[in-house]
Amino acid sequence: MVCSACHAELSDLSDRRYRYPFTNCTNCGPRFTIITALPYDRERAAMNRFTMCDDCRREYEDPGDRRFHAEPVACPQCGPRLWLADSDGAVIWGDAIDMAAAALRDGAIVAIKGLGGFQLACDATNETIVALLHERKRRPAKPLAVMVADLAAARAVAEVNSEAGIALTDAAGAIVLLPLLRGSALAAGVAPGLDEVGVMLPSTPLHHLLLEEVGGPLVMTSGNFSDEPICCDNEEAIDRLGGLVDLVLLHDRDIVARYDDSVIRPHTVVRAVRGLTPTTLAVPEGVVPGIALGAHLKNTLALVSAGRVLTSPHLGDLDNVLALENQAAFLAAYRQLFRVHPRAVACDLHPDYATTTQAEALAAELGVEPVRVQHHHAHIASVMAEHALRGAIGRVRCGHGGPTLRRRPHAHHWWGCGHHGCAAQRGRVRPPGPARLPSAAGDLLVQRRRRQEHPPRGVDPEGVWTQRSRPSGDGATSCSPSATLLFRRR
Repeated sequence: MVCSACHAELSDLSDRRYRYPFTNCTNCGPRFTIITALPYDRERAAMNRFTMCDDCRREYEDPGDRRFHAEPVACPQCGPRLWLADSDGAVIWGDAIDMAAAALRDGAIVAIKGLGGFQLACDATNETIVALLHERKRRPAKPLAVMVADLAAARAVAEVNSEAGIALTDAAGAIVLLPLLRGSALAAGVAPGLDEVGVMLPSTPLHHLLLEEVGGPLVMTSGNFSDEPICCDNEEAIDRLGGLVDLVLLHDRDIVARYDDSVIRPHTVVRAVRGLTPTTLAVPEGVVPGIALGAHLKNTLALVSAGRVLTSPHLGDLDNVLALENQAAFLAAYRQLFRVHPRAVACDLHPDYATTTQAEALAAELGVEPVRVQHHHAHIASVMAEHALRGAIGRVRCGHGGPTLRRRPHAHHWWGCGHHGCAAQRGRVRPPGPARLPSAAGDLLVQRRRRQEHPPRGVDPEGVWTQRSRPSGDGATSCSPSATLLFRRR
């Protein structure tokens, strides 16, 4: 978020940073998205290409100035520049912010180079344009976040109590999920069929200036196609987003690390990315340095070093080459930045996850065997670590898990819901589970849930849905189809 002092400079005609979209100080501005190496200073950041003018140098070197050693410090004379381009990358000369704001008011879809990557913006009150954005982005039913100028504007589209107000104005600048205000001016396509909407305030001077000129709420969603990582490079944005947007708002400060917007509810983190990661947790003594590569969906990395575990931002689903490349780049960057020298590698027990293949390759390089962790156990153990618990009984409801290593021959038998008892250093136990359903659909049964409503041919529905029995061993059973899913009875 932009601090109050920098925000005031944006509208001060007498200030040399008047309407400068890259204003910052030690209290605000980019950090992790511009760092190339540690320790953090200007020479090891994306700002090293910009030579400070005398005025900026004086502020930077003055211990009494709020810009003392603010590494991204800049001004219109020496800092990054902003320009507007068409979808082919051709520059459109003029005031970039004024022209972009006018285009947004007229119904254009504009890609904006933000703090951690590109965002797609359009008029959040224009039903036709919102529907067009859904179509172009290939996400016909998913909700879209909305950016508003201030808390007063937020109250015009959502129910904002005191806790929500604190969350909206927090330094993380996250998208906050709030009850949708009935009768607001937002297009129905912003939150189709939902009773809540994601709201955020401007997170950079550029966003403040743009919202001020537009004079209304803007859709502000990730600059990507569905299931792909967000764009962060100018050429990449023109190449990948050119057919999706009408205009592109660009600048020449490089984004070193892609960071999408975090998503929260008051007191609850839904997606931890920009402003909330990387984070660290203490681990017990004796835990060896290592890397945990996470699951295939909603992937997050964890690296253990010097008695602490460092978690990456949410990296999304690893269903395509771009997502895998982004995840690999994050892993390499974290290992280099934080000087992690792993002696162990952990992955999910699922044999077909991309992260399992990665773990096997990395473990082979290190000359060790990968540590394979049961999916539901990983969920519960992570919560235990976060809250420093030594033991817990947890209920996991996710797409699927899998049997323990003792039941490795039944690796294609999956659980959709489970209760587990976990103890630190002692692994996990699973009590009698829910009903079993034979299916050859595998992961498709999770991705297309309507298939769960129709038992496979040759299976007695009454036997599947109404009889509860203790699973043999650790929940794995044998049946003619190639997979067995376990999940709650209806």
